[in-house]
Amino acid sequence: RGGLASIGLSLLGARLATIGNGMVITAPSRSNAKKLYQLSFACLLAVLVMPFVGFDLLGNRGAIGAVGPVNFILETVRGALGMLLLTITLQLVLFISWCLGTNRLMTFVNEPVNAARALSLLKLFCVLSALPVAGIFFAESRAIPLVIGLASLVVSIILFVRLITTCRGGRDAIARILG
Repeated sequence: RGGLASIGLSLLGARLATIGNGMVITAPSRSNAKKLYQLSFACLLAVLVMPFVGFDLLGNRGAIGAVGPVNFILETVRGALGMLLLTITLQLVLFISWCLGTNRLMTFVNEPVNAARALSLLKLFCVLSALPVAGIFFAESRAIPLVIGLASLVVSIILFVRLITTCRGGRDAIARILG
């Protein structure tokens, strides 16, 4: 039941994120955030459509009989890795363009605190991305990977809380402007 509930919440979250990103693409052009939000929305739609496109997007067109079972497996793995890298790249572009767009929109509506929060999301993300790389350098020690894992957990929680705070602050700023 817990797995089904988490899948349902994930689907609901994806729908709400799509609706929310679709709504912010109507940001004023003068704010210089509109193009960034449009890029973010396009990446989100691409990520959501990727599972339905399948491996044919990357050229995995061979059948088992035509290429042999080993080549078919290799082509399938290559296609899956390509799709994974493409999905990760799209999600990175989505997050970065959303953060920059939020920063510009909040600066435009004179909300410097929320604009700074949007940029802090990028900084936290960079720290979170650098922690596993630091773990590679200290892999011989048994305690360092544990410390890096705990630090990654703490930074992830801070990033999640900051993301929620940024979204709420943006919503409140826009509500104040609209009345």
